Amino acid sequence: MVEVEKYIKRLLYDQDCVIIPDFGGVLTHYLPARFEQSSGTYLPSERKVAFNEVLKIDDGLLAKFISENEGLPYAEARRHIRDFVQTVQSLVKKNKTVTLGGIGSFHLNPEGRLVFQPDNSRNFHAEFYGLSPVGASDLKQQPPVREEKPVKYEIEVSSPGPYIAPSKKIAWGNWISAASIACILVYVSAVLSREPGETSSLSPIETVRSLFAGPVEEAGAVTEGPKADVRDMKVVEEAVVTPAGAEEEAVATDVAVLHENPAGAEHKFFVIASVYESRSSLDKYGAQMAEKLRSQGYESVRTLTVRDKYMLSAGAFDTWNEAQKVIPALSKTAKGAWIYKRR
Repeated sequence: MVEVEKYIKRLLYDQDCVIIPDFGGVLTHYLPARFEQSSGTYLPSERKVAFNEVLKIDDGLLAKFISENEGLPYAEARRHIRDFVQTVQSLVKKNKTVTLGGIGSFHLNPEGRLVFQPDNSRNFHAEFYGLSPVGASDLKQQPPVREEKPVKYEIEVSSPGPYIAPSKKIAWGNWISAASIACILVYVSAVLSREPGETSSLSPIETVRSLFAGPVEEAGAVTEGPKADVRDMKVVEEAVVTPAGAEEEAVATDVAVLHENPAGAEHKFFVIASVYESRSSLDKYGAQMAEKLRSQGYESVRTLTVRDKYMLSAGAFDTWNEAQKVIPALSKTAKGAWIYKRR
């Protein structure tokens, strides 16, 4: 005998409604995951069954499914369904309970109406089949965390007095290191920025000492040139060997350019463009620098002699600030231009 209830159960996994001809329809409805407060458990999503005795018209779904799986003719499958319905109805009329495994049970109530009791242990949702309810455990109440409040202090502020800067410990080691690096940079800058034909002493201390010791003799002066500002110092020593006769020729042609009528003897500050070691270097290279300066508007070009060194001055001024204003523009032509103060 064909087990009709087995095929009803299999169809309920794929269909929302399976009609049993002349008996009623078995339905499924979806229930989302939820928390059951009474039992304290989380229930998974599921599809539960229900029964509607009004749906009795045969739609052919159950008979076709039995016919395909049992290999029976369609009419033969319908006959097996009819026999199944008659058996259930006869048992129910005798006040017996008929149970369909995994679906539910049928019986008559005192009023003679058919009552269906679903089997809630079965979940017809294929994706969530086999999931069981999960119990929720009570959370232990944590002791309250004590919040520490910031302590406020009241400070009386008196009227402000004269500010006295706190004494700081001088880091002599850092200052000495910085001074050493600065001296090295000044020396390297002076060596790398010399004019062509100039030579430099390997001892920067000796070079500076030779320039700033002794009186100044002015060789010539014209009118005061343009004013600018920079603080780079350039000290150059020059030693150029020229063949005999060439030096006399240079003196004859260039000395007249550098040695003009003395002027501005009362000035104290001189803007130095370059320094030369010998007269021949002055006449050979100083003349070129002097012409370049005059072409750029420095008309007060003269030569100062300090301890056998020849300093080419681009201008003479009464104050240090006036001399500083010339440095930026002059440094574009004579790199490392600096200010000499006459004693």
